[in-house]
Amino acid sequence: MEPSSFVNQIGGESFIYVLILVFVAFIVMNFVDSIRKGRRLRIEPPHAQTELVCPSCNLKEVRSYREGDFIGKVSDENCKSCDHTLSMKGIYAEPKKISSR
Repeated sequence: MEPSSFVNQIGGESFIYVLILVFVAFIVMNFVDSIRKGRRLRIEPPHAQTELVCPSCNLKEVRSYREGDFIGKVSDENCKSCDHTLSMKGIYAEPKKISSR
């Protein structure tokens, strides 16, 4: 059986509808598969750290980032050694440790 005779048997217009239906089904299946794969991947944001420095004794302290932290801001926290207020010197993300299996 030749392909052209098969198309003639089911009708040219019906054949086009079947091709469109198969194409749409393929797109939907790929979309659903990509959503499933996306759920399996867990992307965690990096852990941000804030570096605090005492301007009088240069004591450095690192703590977890808090919303509103910015470089140069004077913190409401005091130095543990001389009791002066600490200022924020840096904000950085802690690199992820890659473990080998």
